[in-house]
Formats: sequence, C-alpha cells, structure tokens
Amino acid sequence: MTTYLFSADGRTGGNTRNGLPDRFTQRLDDGAWSIPTADTAADFGWFPVRDVPQPSDDHVRTVDLVSGRWTEVWTFDQQLAEDNAAAAAVVADKAERLARIESKQIDQSEATDLTEVARRVADLQQTVADLIHLTVNTP
Repeated sequence: MTTYLFSADGRTGGNTRNGLPDRFTQRLDDGAWSIPTADTAADFGWFPVRDVPQPSDDHVRTVDLVSGRWTEVWTFDQQLAEDNAAAAAVVADKAERLARIESKQIDQSEATDLTEVARRVADLQQTVADLIHLTVNTP
C-alpha cells in the first residue's frame, strides 16, 4: 500500500498515512467534495511518499521533499542505537539465565533476579517502541 503525505501547499510536510482517505474529502482548488484517487490525490493535498527501506533498527524516519518528491529519509540515531544495544544485552542475559534454569543450575534467588531482568526488558522494549512511534509520527 502506498504511503501518502498531506500538504496543503505541496511544499510543507504534514501527516502521513497508508493509502488515501476512502471517504468524501474536499478538494483544495475548488472546494468540491469527492473521494480521492491516485490520479487526483494532489488535488486534495495528498502526495505519494517514495518508500526507502530502513537501513537498520538504529535509524529514525522522516519524510522530506527531495528533488521535488516526498521521500522517506532515514537518519542514524545514537540514543536509539544505545537503547537497542542495552535491550540486546538484557535479552542475552535473560537467555543465559533461562538456559541455566532449564539445566537446573540456578537457585531461587537467581530466579527472583530473572523476574527483574524480564521487567527491565519490557521497559526497554516500550522505550524503543515509544521512540519509534514518536519518530514516525513527527512531521
């Protein structure tokens, strides 16, 4: 499905969405109401976005006007990279502890620590999800 960006003037970025609105919408030029199609999208202020694959999980997305076309631009984010590395370390630690539990080489106090590790993993995953959500939804 094509991603579209709303821009009343075609030069200033706005919100993005997957696909065009499927309800009656007012055209910008003459105010008439109809349902936008791929051929008429610009009349309603909707412009297709050129999709660019995300290079890695450490990049955040913006949509910028590049050579006259709205394009996804991915930028490296150091904080996101650090959060991803921290989450990976916690996941690796959790996997190691789980392996020890399965081999019955762990005592009850270490099992309690594992609950704390699981809580930290969930917190880090939520932080990463929040950063991605904010980045994707920030014009």
